[in-house]
Amino acid sequence: MKKLLIALLSVLVICVLGSAAVFAAKYNPNMQPTTIAEVQKNAYDDQRVLIEGQFTKQVYDDIFTFKDNAGTEINVEVDDDCWFNLELNVPVQIFAEVDKDWHGVDLDVKGIKKL
Repeated sequence: MKKLLIALLSVLVICVLGSAAVFAAKYNPNMQPTTIAEVQKNAYDDQRVLIEGQFTKQVYDDIFTFKDNAGTEINVEVDDDCWFNLELNVPVQIFAEVDKDWHGVDLDVKGIKKL
């Protein structure tokens, strides 16, 4: 029983540290958080942005609604490898790539960090 518990705890620690390492590797630590309104107004396609807020609902499979701390919402795409042990309505920081085209602006989440 002890060995099983130690193995499970080891896997949990590796997963948590691994997700933090992936987040850290994908964004510039000097990057300042921005707002969704600022991204929609001034961002360019494929720009990397950092936004603080929370996921409010799941729209479809990997599409979620994200609301920043200013209260503005945007649709974001979150791959399974980024969505680890997360819940809706929990404060997070997302590192995302702007997807800007003729229909508007969306975000493709590259990393998530719980706050």
